[in-house]
Amino acid sequence: MKSPLRNLSRVAMLDLSDALVAGRVKPPYLAFQIAEYVPELVSEEIGADMARMDAVGMQPAHIAECLQLLAAEREANQKALDRLQLVWTGPDIPGSVSRDTGVVVKELFTCARRSVLLSTFAVRRGSDVFAPLAETVDRNPTLQIQLAVNVGRDGDFLTPEHQILTRFAEGFWRSHWPWPTRPSVYYDPRSLSTDLAICASLHAKCIVIDDETALVTSANFTEWARERNLEAGVLIRDGGFARSLRNQFESLIAASRLRLLPGSAE
Repeated sequence: MKSPLRNLSRVAMLDLSDALVAGRVKPPYLAFQIAEYVPELVSEEIGADMARMDAVGMQPAHIAECLQLLAAEREANQKALDRLQLVWTGPDIPGSVSRDTGVVVKELFTCARRSVLLSTFAVRRGSDVFAPLAETVDRNPTLQIQLAVNVGRDGDFLTPEHQILTRFAEGFWRSHWPWPTRPSVYYDPRSLSTDLAICASLHAKCIVIDDETALVTSANFTEWARERNLEAGVLIRDGGFARSLRNQFESLIAASRLRLLPGSAE
């Protein structure tokens, strides 16, 4: 049986608990008495539930303790919800509690103070996507930026690896990051292998800001992903998770499983 006490707000739980401890609310738990501390529409139902508890031997102090425990649970659940937010690209949905991908990414780039880690499969019109981050770098030249991106053959298994890599790097610095202060850009060398048993894609899409906040998303760094596609992600405000995600990439870099793109900052 679910108690209607669970439906009260945290503030109402604590107010009613205090009233029980102080003796302002006591058996037989009449509705008019309880209505001073809970919404009047539910005061009769709450009174009946408290009378049921009284009938099985629960004293006012016991009910007060239960209310305090429920209030603590409500607070903990709210904190957990605040740490997680749905991030979405797509048509507006009435009643949706999601946040827009493009808005969230811009906010993350703007608020970065110490470090930014980005990972994406594809970049298109990067000079538009990364402009807010470049402006943040201008204001804070000590900001450390690491970017992991896929460098693929796109079906071309004849051109030598170094030529594809050079061509990609030239295009990246020209079209996606044309600013003088460059980030450290990494790629997975397996993506350039001509051996189909080895070849793989760098497909992770995520952002880690200051080891405090992370966005894990289906969205690439493209105009379509920010504005038109159907994309889903989660914004996680948890330092432990953010550090774990960054450490995954740092470990790959340390083991040379991810390598610097030509022209990158060391």
